[in-house]
Amino acid sequence: MAQNLNYNYTVKYAQTDIIQHNNWCAGIDDNAKKHGDCAKFGRLYTYAAASDSANIVSSKEAQGICPDGWHIPTYQEWKALGKTANVEGDPSGFDPYEYSVRHLLDASGIWNNPYNIPLDNSFKFNVMPSGDIMNGYALQLDASFWARKESYSFYITSIAPKGFSINSVNNQSKFYAAAVRCVKDEVETDPVNLSTNVIEPPAYNIDLGPVIKEPTNQPAETYLNKKITYDEFTDKRDGQIYKTVVIGEQTWMAQNLNYKIKPGIQSWCGGGTGRKEGNCDTYGRLYTWAGMKNRSESECGDGYICNDSASQGICPDGWEIPSVEQFDTLSTYIATITKIAPGDALKANSDLWYEYGKGSDFVGFSALPAGLNRNTFESVNDITSFWTHVERGDNFGIVASLRARYDRLLIDSSATKDEAYSIRCIKK
Repeated sequence: MAQNLNYNYTVKYAQTDIIQHNNWCAGIDDNAKKHGDCAKFGRLYTYAAASDSANIVSSKEAQGICPDGWHIPTYQEWKALGKTANVEGDPSGFDPYEYSVRHLLDASGIWNNPYNIPLDNSFKFNVMPSGDIMNGYALQLDASFWARKESYSFYITSIAPKGFSINSVNNQSKFYAAAVRCVKDEVETDPVNLSTNVIEPPAYNIDLGPVIKEPTNQPAETYLNKKITYDEFTDKRDGQIYKTVVIGEQTWMAQNLNYKIKPGIQSWCGGGTGRKEGNCDTYGRLYTWAGMKNRSESECGDGYICNDSASQGICPDGWEIPSVEQFDTLSTYIATITKIAPGDALKANSDLWYEYGKGSDFVGFSALPAGLNRNTFESVNDITSFWTHVERGDNFGIVASLRARYDRLLIDSSATKDEAYSIRCIKK
């Protein structure tokens, strides 16, 4: 194929209507772009999706997710391509792919090409910087493609101006997402198709999936799971209304606390970037440790032992700041009722998360990526962390965190007391 596969492979968790995250629009870069572009770059697939492990497309192992008459390229087929494209070089030499990238990469100027490698795309293979996702971190520095070798062997072909390589990812395959280029099953003999003319991919139904647009901030209630029944609670201090959700035997606020205290000193609107505050209606507020305890910085701030074992903190009467154990109970309960990872089950199914990071919101917790404040606002769209009431010495408190790139709930991480994080109150 002269372009990356762009088939929206859809698999649902058993006995649910929740779609597993196994493919994303390519062209994502954590340093620049929250969302990819399917029409331009195709999709990135986990190996389970690329190989069609659910047998949705075909029962033929070699075909994988490719349309009928095509298959996932083998390790040997990628090697053959690299050597064939090495027109000026020695395919049996030290670097059999030395000049390959010149003739395989798109030559329109889209590549970051610091060494000014001359690109002519003479093979019309049209490789674009579709990138990859590794351990939940997306980069757009190269183009990565799945290669099939043999059972239980996983290889990635990487192509960029810096070179052409084929590498084993056996131990990391389940954490990797890469593009797919399908190869025709039949050996080509038609002289027309053997020329440098572009060979069009076969006609088959392509589902581009939802069109991803840069999200705008809406009230937090907008991002709740519409299939969940919520109750609500009014904070008598300021009249704000919060949705609440029962998860197991616990009752949680389904929105971040948004009670205003000493703005610019102990609390800020979440979702900000740089020096600019975010949107309190969407993300609630971020609180320092002392702010979370409803105490002054000189009493409980960074460098001070708080000596306050009370758990209510800044939460309304009848509610409290969760403990590490309460977050652990939440995670354990989710694991008993579904195969969906706790982090995935807790994150809102919203494009406010990086495209590959939004969750299923299986239990209605509807966590949004509010980021944090450590002198400047950071990590909006990527991270949300919640204070526990557990103190660790005079400089640290404990937070529970969700990240776009992980499906876990990370519990028991230390955070300095002068940093500001979100609060989810739990009913006493």
